[in-house]
Amino acid sequence: MEYRINDKKVRIFPQHLEKISDGNEGIVYKYYDKVLKLYHTFPKKSVLSFKDCNYMSQLTTHRILLPDSSVCDKKHHIKGYVISPFIEETRDIYQLLGSQFLEERERIEQELIYLGEHFVSIADFTLDNFRCADHLYCLDPGSYEVHWDMMDEDMEKNIIYLTNVNIEYFNAFLLAKIFQPFIKKYTSNLTLYRNVCKEILLRCEETLGNNQVDYIAKYILPDEPLEESIKRLVRVHAD
Repeated sequence: MEYRINDKKVRIFPQHLEKISDGNEGIVYKYYDKVLKLYHTFPKKSVLSFKDCNYMSQLTTHRILLPDSSVCDKKHHIKGYVISPFIEETRDIYQLLGSQFLEERERIEQELIYLGEHFVSIADFTLDNFRCADHLYCLDPGSYEVHWDMMDEDMEKNIIYLTNVNIEYFNAFLLAKIFQPFIKKYTSNLTLYRNVCKEILLRCEETLGNNQVDYIAKYILPDEPLEESIKRLVRVHAD
């Protein structure tokens, strides 16, 4: 099929596409050394506009990979976007040293703050778009949104709100998709798993309010693999 990318005609053939994931907005493919998202004919949620893509292509991030080119049809209607580069997953996140994991988490959070400062919110992190290689990367979060309406009034208040929302979504992803599945795998039964999670929450509320990821991070030692730190976390909270 023929598209326009960066105002150049490009023919995209099915044999050059390797499906990565299928979401509410569209299908994400590996396209040579890039990531290509093509919207569904009838998306189940709002999609990025040409204006949104153009705006985000001017932002600079290194861990959260943003759209850098819009994909349009012959009539210049947006049909998706391109992200560069494609990141091949080469490592198991649980094998990262604690220091590496904590550093990558901090780098991603700094980029989420940066995006919030530029009125971009991100949500719906998933394991399909999260990659562990030489660093941690997010290829295409399930939801980007440029908040044009927040750029005119109460800018400082809106920036604080968006940065907090971005980090909350990321921490929710780490808790639900990274930490809890490993805790469940390492506990011998569902009752023990629930008890460990409940104990973590109770101790967290006593010390840090309700940020369970910050609480868990206190148990991550710099010089041991992440999985060993989580195993120790389970042992401490199973007693």
